Amino acid sequence: MLTNKAMLTARTRPLSRGRAFRENMADNALEKIAYELFHAFDIRIDAERLSDETASRLYNAQAWYFRECLGTDEIVLCRDTRKKGEHFLQLAIDTFSALGFHVYTNVLPVSTCQFYFSCMQRPSCAGIMYTASHNPKNYTGQKTVGPNVRPIAENVGPEGGLTAVRDAFLKGKTVSAKEGGSVTVIDDGDAYVRACLDLARIGKDELSGISVVADFLSGSAGSEVMRAFRYAGISCVPRNVVPDGNFPSGAPNPIIKENIEGTLDYIRAHPSSVDFCFLFDGDGDRVDTRSGDGTEISPSVIMTFLSSVLTSIVPHTGEARIGIDSKASPVVHAELKSGGNNPLLVPNGHSQIKDILLQKKAIAAVEETAHYYLNFPNGENTVPMESTLLFCLLFLKRWKNHKAEFDALVARQNSVLREREWGYTYADEKDRDDALCATENFFTERGYVPLKTLEDGSPLGTTLLKRDWDGDKWCWIAQRASQSEKGVARWMVTSSDADELQLAVAAINEAAQKKWKRLQRI
Repeated sequence: MLTNKAMLTARTRPLSRGRAFRENMADNALEKIAYELFHAFDIRIDAERLSDETASRLYNAQAWYFRECLGTDEIVLCRDTRKKGEHFLQLAIDTFSALGFHVYTNVLPVSTCQFYFSCMQRPSCAGIMYTASHNPKNYTGQKTVGPNVRPIAENVGPEGGLTAVRDAFLKGKTVSAKEGGSVTVIDDGDAYVRACLDLARIGKDELSGISVVADFLSGSAGSEVMRAFRYAGISCVPRNVVPDGNFPSGAPNPIIKENIEGTLDYIRAHPSSVDFCFLFDGDGDRVDTRSGDGTEISPSVIMTFLSSVLTSIVPHTGEARIGIDSKASPVVHAELKSGGNNPLLVPNGHSQIKDILLQKKAIAAVEETAHYYLNFPNGENTVPMESTLLFCLLFLKRWKNHKAEFDALVARQNSVLREREWGYTYADEKDRDDALCATENFFTERGYVPLKTLEDGSPLGTTLLKRDWDGDKWCWIAQRASQSEKGVARWMVTSSDADELQLAVAAINEAAQKKWKRLQRI
């Protein structure tokens, strides 16, 4: 018979997406590459591990999925600045057009946000964006959408989404070539900038007097952001604005402090001339915001500040709900409720969140990783997508007219203590899951209550451990297995109490490392 502790361990052990597959799979090179290639939200792999033969097999499987499951022979193909992106884009153009697809492509680097806009302009098209987001420079990958920019991920989308594509890849499925394949080169940069300015209702030089610094980390969002800021009259000092797949500052991830240290030094040296600093990731669908003195502004706080604006610009019927992830603090929940918004807990992952926006008809959502989502107005309809440019414009416009309200909200944020998300890389998923289980057991024995499901009972994808005591003291711990990084577990702690925060962080680090030596904190 299981002991109480063993029963708790069995009950609380996080599910491992790939464990059963890994433990049971034969020594098969194709299965191994599929395991590395397909993730919960997208496709991502070290580019050196992806041969042209394997990439062609993948594109043929996707062609089968697009034509047979989604019913389309049209596709938008774009890339960011990442190395080998141009190579895989050319291979995709050749493959899809030869199979009879009508291909629309911007051959120059663009942001993922602009890619979504291009797909929105062509609602009958599927779409593939060649990007690996914030991953190191040696990675390549894809983000995929169906017609009407419908998200495609593992078990998200018709016939299982990426699950069906993965099955087709393993089986070597393809489609017969059709006559009439074509390639049309597009450039929607001006239209995208104009759409964001119009939706934010910003006229020429309307935001003059605002000064910002923007670090693009050598990614692909600089052109669209700089053009929009110039039109609005925003004074912007750009850093690392030239797209460079070598990423000279390091992996294009604004959370890595050493990669943005030069920009932080700059704003510290100009404390009276910078209102805000924006830090973008490699494909531009993520933007960290800091005040002029370098203080981090929580993404959920920015979303709260914008909630009334978003409610007014996004068409909706009934209750206007805003999605927030499990790492947002109780302060955000309270502020949203006081503003008349009922916050909707969402899982991590861009495709899952956009699918929830579709199903729940929420107006917007935010992750603490600085991803912002919006049901982007498109005629009489809306399209769930990311647009960091739009959110920057909306934020600066509202801040210019409501500075006192923003300062009060930031003061409330600063009353909360936070250890921003960090993680460890383990040798395999079993070690990672054991570490997550060990930390969860420690905190449940200490009186923390775990939350693992959304309001409809579906998996949250994160375990939120919550403890409240002595009336007004609380501590929330979010822990998860990363779905975009192999063997990585991540934690974040938010608390009203400094002692409990310190204890929680120390306990997590001890439990996370206890049985595993020489782990690297990330």
